[in-house]
Formats: sequence, structure tokens, C-alpha cells
Amino acid sequence: MYAELYVRFFHSSSDFEPYPDVAAPTDETNIACDPVAANFVLDGRTSPFDNIYYVPVVVADEIAGADYIKIVESANAGTDLGARALLDFYKTWSAAGRANENLLIHLEAMTYDPETESTPQFDACAVMLALQLLDENTEERLVLFDVEGVHFLESNDTGLAPFPETPRSAFSLLPEGFEIVQGSLPEVCPNLTEFVFDPDETPEQELPVKVALGFASAEAKASFYAEMAERMAGTFVSPTATPTEGGDSAASTLWKTFSVFSIGVASVVAYLIL
Repeated sequence: MYAELYVRFFHSSSDFEPYPDVAAPTDETNIACDPVAANFVLDGRTSPFDNIYYVPVVVADEIAGADYIKIVESANAGTDLGARALLDFYKTWSAAGRANENLLIHLEAMTYDPETESTPQFDACAVMLALQLLDENTEERLVLFDVEGVHFLESNDTGLAPFPETPRSAFSLLPEGFEIVQGSLPEVCPNLTEFVFDPDETPEQELPVKVALGFASAEAKASFYAEMAERMAGTFVSPTATPTEGGDSAASTLWKTFSVFSIGVASVVAYLIL
């Protein structure tokens, strides 16, 4: 059995703001809810996955302009129920977030206008990476880096600092001695986290992971998000897809399996390929 796990997680790089007025590195809510579970998935003694891919928020961006209009037009025309649900979700999320300044998403909701752009696409980026890996004909737009292992700080670990100091529970740590060739990092990820761990000191046996730290080029990013928008609008047709018995293209059938992630519901996507 060949298995892969795609995890949307916050890689604690620095010198950018992953959220409005929030500087990296920082923790992320979905990992902070249960960093023990996150480490369990990364433990080679217990994890059911052979290959693990990380999609950090450095690759996440909003869909805007002509790309976003494709989704709006499809939703308004009623030609794709997924696009309609997606637009309804953005408007509902934005209205709720703007109405309550005590919510964590308040500043983010005040920043993005659902009439003209989406919120940053976190989970959809993981799905797009899955498609890149599953289809050998797909352009390699995301740049992957091999990392010997990643550990998430837990609430009982030593060295934790109280908010807003760092590091905090759920921060991602790189293994001691990990290095990347100077100048090889993509533009969207100018630096890596300064927080590290000693693999000999953690209770887990961390699995090696592949981390998507950015795009091969500006053109690759534009192509990535244009295709994402077309898939969400239900208008994408793969140039290499073959019709299935029911008439849908193979690419269309594959994307329907992932439709829930275009609505931003899930943060962990597991694909088992037998």
C-alpha cells in the first residue's frame, strides 16, 4: 500500500505576516487544539502513512481579480453547486467575523471582501499539491524541500513562553543541524524558523517530511491559483483528462472528491492510494 498524508500546518518561518497584524513565527489554531495528535501523525512508530507532505501558509493567498470572478459567475449562474456554497460560506464567514471584534478572525474578516476576493486558500493549496503529486503530467509549481522531521511543541514541553512571547505550544520546530542551501528558499519564505529540537530528546521517532515552501516562479503561482479558481468554479478541464463512463473527465471526478476542501472545512486531508 502506498499512502500519503497532506497536512496544512503553519511552518514558523519569519519576516512576513501570515495573518493581518500577526508576525511569523506564530502558532496556528488547528495544531494548537491538539499538538499531541499532530506529533502522533509524525511518529514513525504509530503513523499509518509512508509519505508526509506539509503545506505551510507561506503558499496561501487569496483568489482575486479575474480568477475570483470565474467563481462568482459560476455561483450566480447556478451552474455549480460547489461554487454557490463556497460564495455563501465566504459571505457568512465575513459577516460573522466582522460583527464580533472579539473573534480571532475579526481582523482577517475586516481585510478581505467576499464580493471581490476570497480569504487565503489554506486547505485548497494542500489539495492542489495532491493533484500535482498524483498526476505526473501536472507542472511542478510548488517547490518541495526534504526535512528529516518536524516536532510540534506541546503544553508540557520545557521552554514554553506565555503569549505573546515565543515559542508557544503548537510552534513547529526543525531538527537541530537542519540546513538549506543559501539562496534556495522561495521568495514567499525568506527565512526558516529559529526554533529547533533534538530528535534524540523527543518521545517520537519523527518521520521525514516534504515541505512546500513556495512556488517555482511568479508564473507558476499565477497558474496554480488560476487552475484552483477554475476547479472551484467547476469549469476546469484537464488537457490530459479522459472521459469517464458517466461523461465527466477524470480530473473533474477527482476534484469532486475534494470539493469539501474548497469550502475550507478541513485542515487535514488524507489520501490512501491502494
